[in-house]
Amino acid sequence: MHSVVKHIILLTAAIVFTSSIVLQVDRRPAKIILHQPTLTIHMKSSTKIRNEETARSSSDESDSWTTNNQSHIIKDGGDITSYQDAVDEQPKNIVIIVTNKRSGSSFFGELFNQNRNVFYAFEPLVYFTQMALKHQIPANVFDYLSIKTLKYVSTCDLYNIPYLNMWWETFRKFLCRSTHWSSLCKDNKLRKVSIETALDTIVKICNLSKLVAVKTIRLADIASLREFVEKYNINVKVLHLVRDPRAVMNSRWHLHSPNYDFLRKKAKVKDEIIDLCQHSVRNIKYVSSQPDWLRGRYKLVRFEDVASFPHECARQIYQFLGVEYPLVLDGWINENTNKDTANPYDTKRKSARIINKWRNEMDFNKVNEIQRKCPQAMTSLGYNLMNESQLVNVDNCESYLKPDELPFTKLHGIFSSLSINQ
Repeated sequence: MHSVVKHIILLTAAIVFTSSIVLQVDRRPAKIILHQPTLTIHMKSSTKIRNEETARSSSDESDSWTTNNQSHIIKDGGDITSYQDAVDEQPKNIVIIVTNKRSGSSFFGELFNQNRNVFYAFEPLVYFTQMALKHQIPANVFDYLSIKTLKYVSTCDLYNIPYLNMWWETFRKFLCRSTHWSSLCKDNKLRKVSIETALDTIVKICNLSKLVAVKTIRLADIASLREFVEKYNINVKVLHLVRDPRAVMNSRWHLHSPNYDFLRKKAKVKDEIIDLCQHSVRNIKYVSSQPDWLRGRYKLVRFEDVASFPHECARQIYQFLGVEYPLVLDGWINENTNKDTANPYDTKRKSARIINKWRNEMDFNKVNEIQRKCPQAMTSLGYNLMNESQLVNVDNCESYLKPDELPFTKLHGIFSSLSINQ
């Protein structure tokens, strides 16, 4: 009897050992079904993702929540598995473009998108705004999910993005805006390819790129990016793109479309103008305190300067990032800064005209309302307050200070001097 039990135990141990070998060797991603019921995404996998990052942060409350809501990929039979794509090399250079809605970021992002050596991710966080507004995620985890996603996009580890299937449904709509995806797109529309095929292609291109650039209006507090450096140890630089609040609000009003991220925050501030300007002041205060993690990683860029001096600004930005400037970009800038279009989302702009467009479209009551609510944000960033006579005198009254007139070193990293008391 003892002999039979002994044989059974040995046979069981052999089966377990063999199974563990198979699990370790088979690293292929499961085939993904693009259109699956949303609820199945949130089911808890029997095999948890356990990597260095999740193990290190498992004690954190937000991490504990996300461990149970990881990037589960659905197989043909409806079963759920976890996929961990090993990334051997982290990209050498990463830049996050922090900005607000209608601040000229679509045009600015093309300074990277037109470079074949750059992996450019256009608004990878938009889906989390939609999920928060639909109450599909807790409001207090929006920033956490966004930071996680920025981390995975920056390191080309797309398969670990939270809510991967749902995230992909939104991100795929922006995919063909990039110059890289000729094999995936036709006539600016995504070909009929599986999510697995698309992600495999994207990850390969990302890993071969010299720079990963992410543009987002969804997570615009610079302080929240501290986690990149201190927790994830990622070599990231931050480009802070700002624009005259009068031009920003004029553009938003003309779109007749709500600012969904303003609605998502549900903050005590109910005024979108005040929200925009308080946000600018908050970032300026934080940056001017010169936190150690941000030293040498930050550059403030005004849209007005990019529009006025696109070649000079583009070269200075690439120098700041430590990336070789592509000469092909000069041709793109020449072609796209001397044309205009009625499409508010187009990247083609006649630079001199777009800077002062708001002055021709807004009456003084609207201008004065913005100036009354935003004096600190405007003067700190070098935007001149104007009376009604100055507003219409476009040729003689400048709406903003020139770079060499600013009280801080705008194009070369951290502020040199700036006093903010509010």
